[in-house]
Amino acid sequence: MFVCLCKSVSDHEIRAAVDNGVHSFEEMQERLEVSTVCGACTCEVKQILKKRLNKEVSTKTFSSNIDVNLATSGLA
Repeated sequence: MFVCLCKSVSDHEIRAAVDNGVHSFEEMQERLEVSTVCGACTCEVKQILKKRLNKEVSTKTFSSNIDVNLATSGLA
């Protein structure tokens, strides 16, 4: 679905940008030029960014916990 109509940016592109290293709204504006024309997409962009960053953090935490558990159990 298009989030930024002015720049034709989709929710998939926003999530992909986070996966490729974007970690702030300002970085998102620089990378994809979202919310640089009319600003109507600002809230939606921020919401998608926040959700993706939270998912990224929880995935990394889960992976770290598995690594630690395997190491302490002697299975690693």
